[in-house]
Amino acid sequence: MHLFSKQRHKKVFLQRGFTLVESLVAISILLFAIVAPMTLASNGLQASRDARDQVVSFYLAQEAIDYIRSMRDTNALKGSNWLSGLSACLNGTCLVDVFNTATPIQDCSNCDTSLRFNTARGYTHGSGNATTLTRTVTMTEIVPNEAVRVRATVSWDAGLRRRSLTQEMVLFNWHIN
Repeated sequence: MHLFSKQRHKKVFLQRGFTLVESLVAISILLFAIVAPMTLASNGLQASRDARDQVVSFYLAQEAIDYIRSMRDTNALKGSNWLSGLSACLNGTCLVDVFNTATPIQDCSNCDTSLRFNTARGYTHGSGNATTLTRTVTMTEIVPNEAVRVRATVSWDAGLRRRSLTQEMVLFNWHIN
């Protein structure tokens, strides 16, 4: 009996604690259970930021094109040259700032194209909080005095890469004399 109780005591002694391998496996499982959801949440936040920037960029590009189209229409209604006030953009790069009532269209060969966010006015090339967004507009004459191609490009930083979105539209002189 004495031998049996010694073996039993040895068996109980060996089963008292976790082994190093068991501890490492338990820690690995806990780490995976914590890190996996945090990684998913981080990726989800980055995806939502990218989507937000892409939507904002789409509307900023569309805003510039719509403003130029509105100027073309206003010129036609006034009986002015259909490209009056748009010469800064014709065959070059320009800035379109709809909130700058003095000079909404400015020549921009080598200028700062970054947009700022002003809580009262929205995105502008004037004063406000700095953003990573930039916007440029180009107009290329397709058919003299008949058609121009307007191209608005908005770029932004998306993590470590620079992304951009370009919209274009062909505007026609619908008030040809």
